[in-house]
Amino acid sequence: MARRILRYTVLLALVLFASACVAPAMQPDAMQAPSTAEMVPVEPGVLAVTGVRARPSPMAGGSGGVYLTVLNGLDQPLQLTGIDGVVAGSLELHESVNDQGVIRMEPHPEGFPIPARSTLELKPGGKHIMLIDLAAPLAVGDVFTLTLTFDKADPLTIDVPVAEDGAMTDMHMPMPAHADLAPDGPTLADQQSDGIHGWLTSTPAEPTRGEATIDAYLVADDGQPIEGATVTLDIDMTNMSHGQYLVPAEAAGGGHYAGNVHFSMPGPWRIIANIERPGQEVIKLRFDFMVKRG
Repeated sequence: MARRILRYTVLLALVLFASACVAPAMQPDAMQAPSTAEMVPVEPGVLAVTGVRARPSPMAGGSGGVYLTVLNGLDQPLQLTGIDGVVAGSLELHESVNDQGVIRMEPHPEGFPIPARSTLELKPGGKHIMLIDLAAPLAVGDVFTLTLTFDKADPLTIDVPVAEDGAMTDMHMPMPAHADLAPDGPTLADQQSDGIHGWLTSTPAEPTRGEATIDAYLVADDGQPIEGATVTLDIDMTNMSHGQYLVPAEAAGGGHYAGNVHFSMPGPWRIIANIERPGQEVIKLRFDFMVKRG
């Protein structure tokens, strides 16, 4: 009898763990929602992410799921190889599969393929991003950032809004994956939001404690450089605030803005580029990166 009770307890625990990952698949709204891949066409020459949302999660240290669709308009196949972010202790690519009536999760550390001129849909009950050991609860209305990495394309940093299960958020418009105005050489981070694609570079290329020159390259979604803007860099550590530190970035032409900064210590830093243009709302692009000890 004791062995039977133990067996049933283990089986129940496994079912509960699996349901935490695939619960949205059981929701009628999620099952009936139209596929994001069917709603947005693939634009030739463009790598984009759309239909981004995360499930609410009430517990720090718990788990959560992120769903989205990658639109690969490039002429070559890609592999989604991983995810970076500080929202959770571990970010993994998973797939929920039905194994003879038993729902289980399969980790995919190798990532997921995306054929040329095609899509990859991460959705409830299928392929998805798993957030393990959340740094804080996720409530409806929260927004956090993730960076998607690919084998043959630059990383894409995206904003992830937290929404109710089955709810679709406003879609991010596709943007060029390789604009002609992108900087040559390594970048600190790559971000796109509200019609602007931005890259951040540093001199030295890998910033260390002390002085550095930060360059922002800003391009509109139509491929034109952002000219005539007032760009201010809001700089701080992400795990230990040092207070407000604002640096004006001077325009250097062609959508290129540069400012001299000082990193007081190694560790995780973020720069929020505040972009002001006459008669338009201020756009903020957040870039996360590491400063080395030197």
